Amino acid sequence: MKRFIAVAMLVIFAFFLSGLFKGAQALDVNAVFAQIKAELIQKGMSAGDIKAVEPPVKNMLSLGGTQSDVKSILLDLMAKGFKGNDLSSLVGMVSDLAKSGEPVKNSGAVVSQAIQGASVLGLKGKDLISKVQNMVNQRKAQLSQIKGNVSATGQQLQNKENIKKGITSIFGQ
Repeated sequence: MKRFIAVAMLVIFAFFLSGLFKGAQALDVNAVFAQIKAELIQKGMSAGDIKAVEPPVKNMLSLGGTQSDVKSILLDLMAKGFKGNDLSSLVGMVSDLAKSGEPVKNSGAVVSQAIQGASVLGLKGKDLISKVQNMVNQRKAQLSQIKGNVSATGQQLQNKENIKKGITSIFGQ
């Protein structure tokens, strides 16, 4: 009975600590965003643009993006002349790609290359954003396919392990 109580207390304590860590992580993302915001204002980004990109930027930070990577992505898009809704859309695409499993830094590079490719085709405005979105969707599909292949391979290995365990239990070790 004492062991049960001790284990229950340990489990409750672990849940309590996990809640504290999540809260600390959220505070950390907010603090990092505040630092990025201050630097972007110094670089000339408008307060409206910063407010528009806040949710996807915080998402990228929570997904493991570093302050320098996120700031670099934003400055790259700003240097390419994107503002307002276009900037917000592009930052959202980077965040969305990161949610799909692409590292944040790579997500920024994919979007940047897509912008360059669309620009070479002479696309601007909504046509450029649409082309970039199509390229991002293709990359997300590739990531999904890779995850599916890894999952299938993992399942095959698990099945082989289960068969091996079954055979050893039948015939002994």
